Amino acid sequence: MRPRTSSRTRHSSAAGVQVFPFRARFDEVVNPGCIELAMERKNAPSCLRDAPHRLSTLLREERPGILYRWIQAAQRFISNGEELGNMPSSVREATAAMFHEADLHGRLLELLQFGPETFDVTKAEMLAIGESFFRENGRDSRTFDMSKLTALLAEKVGKPAFNIMRDGHRKEGWRGVRLVPVVPVVQIGK
Repeated sequence: MRPRTSSRTRHSSAAGVQVFPFRARFDEVVNPGCIELAMERKNAPSCLRDAPHRLSTLLREERPGILYRWIQAAQRFISNGEELGNMPSSVREATAAMFHEADLHGRLLELLQFGPETFDVTKAEMLAIGESFFRENGRDSRTFDMSKLTALLAEKVGKPAFNIMRDGHRKEGWRGVRLVPVVPVVQIGK
């Protein structure tokens, strides 16, 4: 049986969103007897005890119910005003990773290089880069929001101006920023 990991999220207006890593592992190779022990502790029904190798298949059918129970538990946790006082590093790291992955506008900045005034990029170029980046990451390119990226760039290099020259015309864009040059991968052989 393959090891399983997943995560649950929690939201509270005071604390923001936190990810609760769920790290239950049922790996007989690493922990021999763990499935039998878990079934014993949870008083599993005989259909599970008789066929532990079918656990994944049987649980697959129960996924919606399991998720529903997790959501109910999270809602009770929040409504009771409970907080994670001393937050474990695994929760902090999982939360940071989730937000980083979800923030495509912020991640787009990682594709840019900030430097001297000789670096420049136009809004049209940034729009094309942003839409392409969203598509590459499985998002609808129409969800790319130039105003969000403009705000992020304003923090780094200031507001855009009509001073970028392209093909003899002034274009709106930014100085001090450019797309990180892509180094082509060269394969020798084949």
